[in-house]
Amino acid sequence: MKLSKNKLLSNAPSDRVFWICDGRIIKNVFELLNALATMRDETYEYHIKRGGNDFARWIYDVFGAKKLASRLQNVKQRERAIKIIKKAVEEAKEKKVLDKTRRLKEKDRRDKRIAAEIASGYTIKPWKKKKKKSKKIKTKKARMKKAKSRRAKGKTRGLKSHNKTKKSKGRAKKKSKTFKQKKKSRR
Repeated sequence: MKLSKNKLLSNAPSDRVFWICDGRIIKNVFELLNALATMRDETYEYHIKRGGNDFARWIYDVFGAKKLASRLQNVKQRERAIKIIKKAVEEAKEKKVLDKTRRLKEKDRRDKRIAAEIASGYTIKPWKKKKKKSKKIKTKKARMKKAKSRRAKGKTRGLKSHNKTKKSKGRAKKKSKTFKQKKKSRR
């Protein structure tokens, strides 16, 4: 199950739900808020004190909300944790509303454009962006085609470059031998 674009407002996948030590299962941030408001202090402390903040770790791992998780990490009071989560949820809702209004405005613009097109009898090019093939792909294809034709003719470049590397290795060995010989002769 994939999470939506605004992950914080969606449900967690069934294998990543949060199990509270009192037996409740939490699937999303709204259920976490409800559970925090109704759980006992001992239960909250159990999830806060043993090896870090379990709630912050779950929010980070499942929803990817780094800022919210970092704010919750050092919170020791349940009421403060509830306030922080509520604020993050409100921000996420506002962002979702803004995204939705932006999409609606774009749709309105497209509709107006189509209406103007129909009224004038003139067709305007579609809004879809054409996918351009990059030059690298073309050049790579051209290079592959050229190499294939060279192989068919019996011409290869690989042997020449291979011979050069062997020669250079040989030279390096000769230099190192002469250096050793000089060193021995000095003693």
